Amino acid sequence: MAVRPVVDLVFDVSDSMFFEENKSRRAVELFYLVAESALQSGASLLTHLIRGNSTVQVTNEMIISHRWVDLLEKLKPADPAAAPSIEQVPLRANAVRAWVSDLLFPGDPQVFLRTLGANHGDATVLVPFSAAEATPDWAGNYEFVDAERDTRHPHRVEPTVLKRYRDSYVSHFALWKQSARRHHTALARVDAEQDFERALFAEAVSAGALETA
Repeated sequence: MAVRPVVDLVFDVSDSMFFEENKSRRAVELFYLVAESALQSGASLLTHLIRGNSTVQVTNEMIISHRWVDLLEKLKPADPAAAPSIEQVPLRANAVRAWVSDLLFPGDPQVFLRTLGANHGDATVLVPFSAAEATPDWAGNYEFVDAERDTRHPHRVEPTVLKRYRDSYVSHFALWKQSARRHHTALARVDAEQDFERALFAEAVSAGALETA
C-alpha cells in the first residue's frame, strides 16, 4: 500500500503581502504553486492562512475554487502588525512544510524556523519581495504607510536615513538565511518584478526550495 506524502502549507496573509500589486500577485502565485504541486502529486495537503495570532484552515475545495479569499475576513489578530504566531498552526509530524511569507516582521528567525521544523518537518520558506522595499530610491519628503495598521507617518528621507534602511533590510534577510542554513531549511526570496519562472530559478533551485525535472 502506497503512503501519501504529507504537505502542510502556511500562507502569511498580512497586509504587507498585498500592499503592492506586483508583490500581491507573486505571493498568490507562490501559494498556488505549492498547493497545486501538492494536489497533483496526490499528497495529503493541509493549508492554513495566518495573520498575526489569528489562523484559519482552508479546504482543498476552497483553493481549487479560489474561495479561500472569503476566509480573510475571519482573520482578526489582536495586533495586525505582530509577527505571525506560527506556533499556533497545527503542523503535522513528518510533513513537508511550506511557508509563504515576506518575513517583514521583528523577531528571532530561529524561533520561527525551530517551530517550522519541529517533529521531523521538512521546511521550505518562499519569500516574495518587491524592488520598492528592497532597493528604494527615496529622497525628500514622504508619507509612509504602515500596511498592517493602515496609519500614515510623514518623514523626510535624507541619504543617511536611506542608507540605514537599506543596511537594515540587507541585515534582516542575511540573518534569516543564516538561520535557515542552521536549521536545514530551504529559504528562497522571489522577486515580484521578474518573470515568475526566472524569479523562482534565481534562488529557489540553489537553495533547495525547488526541484527541477
